Amino acid sequence: MKLVRTGRGTGSQTVAAVRLTFRAVNAARLLGLWLGRFALLLGMIAFAGAVALFSAVTYLELTEGDAQSPISILTALLVPVCGVLAAGCWWLFTETFKRGQRSPSASRGR
Repeated sequence: MKLVRTGRGTGSQTVAAVRLTFRAVNAARLLGLWLGRFALLLGMIAFAGAVALFSAVTYLELTEGDAQSPISILTALLVPVCGVLAAGCWWLFTETFKRGQRSPSASRGR
């Protein structure tokens, strides 16, 4: 990042203002990164809980008789869907901790 003096003020005041702005942008990026990680972790926990709930409801519907109800069919279909969503949240959560790796499409432009 190149610092350029603007105006007729002293150079140290201008440079300090630019550094403060740069620090504020980095702080906002880190806050967004951690909020995103937290949201992914909560999503993973919520979808994993839904898998457990739907699995229990499906098991009870199948073992206690009336497995022809729409609830048993719906919960049986929602188990793998919520499982995939939980796995996707976990994968994205772990990907946010990998640093220094660029996608192949980003390195082609240079």
